[in-house]
Parts: sequence; structure tokens; C-alpha cells
Amino acid sequence: GSNDIAVGDSMDVDNAPGAASADADMDNTITATASNANSKQLELLAIPTNQKAREDLVGIGDHIEKEKDRLLNVFMALGSEMCQRIRDQGYWADFIDPCSGLPMLTQDCNKVYSEVDGMECLLNYK
Repeated sequence: GSNDIAVGDSMDVDNAPGAASADADMDNTITATASNANSKQLELLAIPTNQKAREDLVGIGDHIEKEKDRLLNVFMALGSEMCQRIRDQGYWADFIDPCSGLPMLTQDCNKVYSEVDGMECLLNYK
């Protein structure tokens, strides 16, 4: 239909400061259906994302903090662009601030998302 989003569309986040190439692995998306208060069937697509760090992030030092900042900038650019494209098509979209665990775009939500719990649940990681 006219509101379809092409999954294969690429998103250029390579222009973010110090960005690495970001390729979505669409095999790891999760689609679920649920009913809202009006018993209308809703479909939800969750896209878990991970990045490969250039440094061991357990370490200490300025170079580690710079790498964490780089990874955060790449993620924020990707999340912002993906959500904007989806919202432009008339759908709801949000992404989680990895620092707080809170949604970036939904202002009236105080539920904290656990990245570890999310990866265990969505990707069957243990």
C-alpha cells in the first residue's frame, strides 16, 4: 500500500561523527501482534541493534570515553533517522536512550527498558 516502508531502504548514518558502517540485519527483527483497547489488531516491529566497538569498553581512559561517545552518536543518528522515516509514513516509532533506558520520542513514558533483558527476550541470548 501507499504506507508501506521498504525494508531494504538504506539509511546513511555514515556521516555521524566517527561513524562506522551501520547495516541492519533484518533476520533479527521481531514482529508481534496485539490488540488495543478497541480490540483493533496492531502489529509491532522491534529491531534490536548492536554495534561493534573499536575498544574494550570495560577499560578506563579518554580513548574509551571517546569510543563510547562515538557509538552513542552513531546510535542516536540511526534511531532518529529510522524513527523519522517511519513516522513520515504515518506510523508510530520510538527508540530507547541507551544511557537512561527511556524512550527518546514518547515523552509521557517512565518505563525503563533493560538492554540485557531485551536481548535475552528478543534474540534468545542467555
